[in-house]
Amino acid sequence: MAEKKTQFERLIEDDKLGDDEGKEPVQESSFAYALGSEVEDKITGYKGILSGRTEWLFGCRRYIIQSREKKDGVPVKSLSVDEDSIKVLTAADPHKARFKFKLGATGKCLISGYQGLIVGRTEWLYGEAVYNVQTRGLHEGRPIESYGVNEKGLELVEESTIQKPVSERGSMDGREPARTQTVSGRSAAVAR
Repeated sequence: MAEKKTQFERLIEDDKLGDDEGKEPVQESSFAYALGSEVEDKITGYKGILSGRTEWLFGCRRYIIQSREKKDGVPVKSLSVDEDSIKVLTAADPHKARFKFKLGATGKCLISGYQGLIVGRTEWLYGEAVYNVQTRGLHEGRPIESYGVNEKGLELVEESTIQKPVSERGSMDGREPARTQTVSGRSAAVAR
């Protein structure tokens, strides 16, 4: 009897075997840990599955850990941690993250027309890549909040002109990965 594959394993296999001819070029990124790995946060001891990973234009890489535990019948809240805070318990098959748009490029949301610099990009275990788009400038003396846009809903306006130093790693200043949420049966991108 053939071994049953998870949806994630089938998606990865499709990526490896799929026909990329005619598709736009994909920007690869190397993360230290594979989605689907069982991990533990070295600081808090929180254990779970890596369900998302984000890289920032001028910040460290972050991962979302989702516990298998439930409280009152509901899954407990996920935890966002720095790459260096992860201890792998069971590694999933590694693969490189594949993104359509580069960090530092200017993107435009096809629905709202919101336009800005791509400052972060998140890959999800069971979902489409989501980009954090940050507009330049201020509103009433404060930065305008970044906006999460699904890859299929983002259009390239201008290639990246920003060079991120390889050695640059640091605090995210509390920023969280962009997530998509279902609102009235429709998917809406939200930056948290």
